[in-house]
Amino acid sequence: RSMLWSYPLDYCAFPESSPALDSQGNIYVSTKGYTDHLYSFSPQGQLRWGFRDISRYSPVIDAQDRIIVYHGGQVSILDTEGNIKHRIKVFSDAMPAVGPDGTIYVADSQYLSTPGTVSAFNLEGDLKWEWQGIKGDKDEIEIAVVSNAVYIVSKDTDGDYLYCLDPDYGDLKWQIQYRLGYISGYHLGLGINNQDLYTAAWFFDIPLKTVLWHLTQTGIIEWEFSKKTSGYHIDFTPPIIDAQGIIYIFAATDSGDVYAIEPNKGTVIWKYRSTEEIHEWS
Repeated sequence: RSMLWSYPLDYCAFPESSPALDSQGNIYVSTKGYTDHLYSFSPQGQLRWGFRDISRYSPVIDAQDRIIVYHGGQVSILDTEGNIKHRIKVFSDAMPAVGPDGTIYVADSQYLSTPGTVSAFNLEGDLKWEWQGIKGDKDEIEIAVVSNAVYIVSKDTDGDYLYCLDPDYGDLKWQIQYRLGYISGYHLGLGINNQDLYTAAWFFDIPLKTVLWHLTQTGIIEWEFSKKTSGYHIDFTPPIIDAQGIIYIFAATDSGDVYAIEPNKGTVIWKYRSTEEIHEWS
């Protein structure tokens, strides 16, 4: 497990997003800094192109290799050569999610006493449906989509909420409240077979605690993997799942640990410890 390549980014450019890959293995990553960039790299690490002031959120790539990013109140849809094909004006507190049919889902958080909203758009920017009911004004929302469900997680002072919506009509199927602790991060990741739902959280406790859950599609926790850590700051991206269903999760410590987790029982397959301090990963 050695490094294959690296690329120096611009001054004060911080990658705070998960990379995305197209069908040819090209890599796309957004950075946050004085300007927000979207970069495209070849599988060998060569810079293909860069786009300025377009996104700091993780790019999303659909089945047709369309790149979907969010920045400054609009969703931009690009091809793999960096050409903008469409722009949709929306407001979202979450990185957009894309369904198997190309539908784009965005969400905003609660404002004062008004619940937050989930909106579904087609690729031309036409509104398909809206659902209002998200609790929490923490501007921390995650969206994940499979063929038969849209999952949304939001954070409030009394706990975290997991919602399940019908992707075609926006009807609420069910919702569950999880009491996770005083401060926690909560992120979604989907299994490769679109049947398994994985979510990671961290707890502000002494010491900090990192947790990975495997949930059913009805929100029931099937197993839990937890790890106490000695880091002082954690900023999760969603768990990563490979083609064999193996889950990869980062647990912040003074060095930084990456775990490969077996999907059926949540046992550790291997653990990698970095030689340098790491506080976040993508």
